[in-house]
Amino acid sequence: MSPCTGPGRMSEIETILDPMDPDGRVVVALSFILAQRESTLVGIRVKTGMKAKRMSGGYAGRAPDGYVNMRGQTAPDQRIEMGRMSFWIEPDPIQASVWREAWNLLLTGRMNLAEIAEVLHAKGYRDRNGKPFVLVSQAGHRKPLSHKLLRAFQDWTYAGWVVSELDKIEPKTIRGKWEAIVSTEEFERGLLILADMDHWNVAAQSA
Repeated sequence: MSPCTGPGRMSEIETILDPMDPDGRVVVALSFILAQRESTLVGIRVKTGMKAKRMSGGYAGRAPDGYVNMRGQTAPDQRIEMGRMSFWIEPDPIQASVWREAWNLLLTGRMNLAEIAEVLHAKGYRDRNGKPFVLVSQAGHRKPLSHKLLRAFQDWTYAGWVVSELDKIEPKTIRGKWEAIVSTEEFERGLLILADMDHWNVAAQSA
């Protein structure tokens, strides 16, 4: 029997790894510290990689509704810098038209978010998960998902810009490498319309 696998050797290993044994506690504690260190290093590498991706005009993370995440092999001459696989986003063939319609409704300046949700719902549009823009209870109570529209209307991704509070990337500083669903002018006009909506909502609540 090999000395490395004999009963005496196994007994020694079990003793070393016994958390009740002083030496075993040291090994366990050291293993935990090393695992924490590796986890921290992985986190740092991921954050660094995501920042570098954003700074170069790429999109990091799950694509917003209206876009899809894509992946493919990196060109051989770019693998040292970008790795073997590349990740990017593209307009969703179906959902992009839904959000283009949502912006068209917003840009009329004549509808609030609940009304926009109602029109999208009436046209049979849903989000990428199949959820309608208006939830209707069995009793007939209607709940427009205005918050979903608001998040999208404030997301510069749709205008083709990289924006990150974490990485201190301000709007209109880094152009994204994906196709925009709305123009920058339309997006900014939409923000002004939303600001007016908020102003009137505050005024109505104060009245």
